[in-house]
Amino acid sequence: MSNEASNPGLEALIERIDLSALPQTEIIRLKAEAARAEYISSAIVTLTARIKAAFTGRKSAAAGLSGLHHA
Repeated sequence: MSNEASNPGLEALIERIDLSALPQTEIIRLKAEAARAEYISSAIVTLTARIKAAFTGRKSAAAGLSGLHHA
């Protein structure tokens, strides 16, 4: 099963809802807000992963240097 099928995005979920009572401008606004929310969420996840990787890299580099001894 693909990730898209098991974890649909907000736009895919909006498509499943009956929005016939809403005007077309509201539907477009909802889809735009969903896309923006997904973009912000993706950016936050990427940023936190990079920060975590930076700290993990710094920790492992410091651990490698701690094994060195002076003569």
